[in-house]
Amino acid sequence: MSGVDRIARTDGRRLRALLVKALEEEASAGHSFVERDDLAARVTDTDDDPAELQDAVLDDARWRQNRELFADKLAFEQVDGVDAVFLKTLRDDESRIRASSLSA
Repeated sequence: MSGVDRIARTDGRRLRALLVKALEEEASAGHSFVERDDLAARVTDTDDDPAELQDAVLDDARWRQNRELFADKLAFEQVDGVDAVFLKTLRDDESRIRASSLSA
């Protein structure tokens, strides 16, 4: 490639884009979050080895390393004992709705 560096397959920016895409697809099917284990199975990239992506999504150290990068688009929370991953905008909307219904 002329003057353009290829982004590593498990680079945090690429992972974030793939996670957002998978979560948007789940949201359009009516799901507000996806368990991280299930999300690992749903993340796909035509350029990538699925096992490498699954390992990257399940790697706790990678999540800690990319927490700030992921935080602008993704939200993480324990839901019924599982690691849930949300689109940040969807999670924020749910929180506002919950707060307004509690104050009503």
